[in-house]
Amino acid sequence: MTVSEKIISMLVSNGMFESQAKEVMKLAITKLKNSIEDYTITFNSPSDQYPNIVYSILYMEVKPIALKWIDKNKPMAWYRMMFI
Repeated sequence: MTVSEKIISMLVSNGMFESQAKEVMKLAITKLKNSIEDYTITFNSPSDQYPNIVYSILYMEVKPIALKWIDKNKPMAWYRMMFI
């Protein structure tokens, strides 16, 4: 599993379909690359190369991006509350 796939899995575990999570991930990659100073994230590298705390931090950055995507594309989604 890659870093990107792990974050997609986190989105899916909160209710998104995989195709939706992949769309959100595409939007999020640029922001995520810039969000952690002095730490380079390689999204195609194996997910076990980074500690779990990195994923917690990245997911905090992804949630608002996902919420914005949900509000634009699926505002009545049952899982919307998982991203607030």
